[in-house]
Amino acid sequence: MECDACAQRVVGRWSCLTAISVLVLFIAPKAQSQTLQLANASNSGLDDSEYGADFVEGDSFLLTISAATPNASVTLLEWQNGVSVTPSPYYWGNTDSSGTFQLSNTETSNFIGSYEEKWYVNGVQVGNTLEFEVIDKPASLTVSNVAVASLPSVCVQNNSTYGIEVDILYNIIGATTGMNIATTVPMTPYEDVNWYGPNNTPDGSSSNNIGPASGYSDSSQYASGAGTFHDVPVGTCANFAFSDAGQAQTISVWIGNAEYEVRPSTRFTTNSSAPGHGSITNGLDVSATR
Repeated sequence: MECDACAQRVVGRWSCLTAISVLVLFIAPKAQSQTLQLANASNSGLDDSEYGADFVEGDSFLLTISAATPNASVTLLEWQNGVSVTPSPYYWGNTDSSGTFQLSNTETSNFIGSYEEKWYVNGVQVGNTLEFEVIDKPASLTVSNVAVASLPSVCVQNNSTYGIEVDILYNIIGATTGMNIATTVPMTPYEDVNWYGPNNTPDGSSSNNIGPASGYSDSSQYASGAGTFHDVPVGTCANFAFSDAGQAQTISVWIGNAEYEVRPSTRFTTNSSAPGHGSITNGLDVSATR
């Protein structure tokens, strides 16, 4: 929502009129009688009534000022990543005859960043200071680390100590920057899984949030602010030797009401020949043994 060039700048003024012994003070409506709303027109799950919506690159926004002074100037002060974009109030136009002003557009990759905005009508701030982010679109995952994890409690209780479970630390990579999506916007990793028993035998399917997983302290429903998440436990346990078990997993990231696939179906294969031992690989970027 940056301006390309400043068209004009308007400073609101109060005025008063004295007639003989009567003083009449003309003032603009109180700021709290005016309303300001920044909505995500593509993904209402990212709306915030107090501080404004957040956005993923490609989302559309709708900014609305209502119940303001009719036919009055609308100006903006804006900061991107803490740096002033509009050193002086930028003039966006006027409210209409009913005191309404609207602005809409698409948040392109040029606007990725964090923002603060203060909107004014006749020099009086409307609503709260908007604080929002435009984040890169999740596009893929990279593996940051693979560690052998403890077996789930159900495996231990059933004396199913053949096999292996791992803890995979993933990076969520943006389509534009090619880097981790570092953000305070909640990102929920999600999986669709087809399970396989020994000898590659189909064994059902499931669809769930990847975290939190009970018993694993680094597992969470949401990705970290650094754009990483742990998928744990990944693997197979049994109370007998086996080969070619595992799962085919598709991973996506939910942001608000929108789903972004970040890893297509990937087959994990696990094998075990003795208690306390096992191996796992996806033939790509995950491999571990114990």
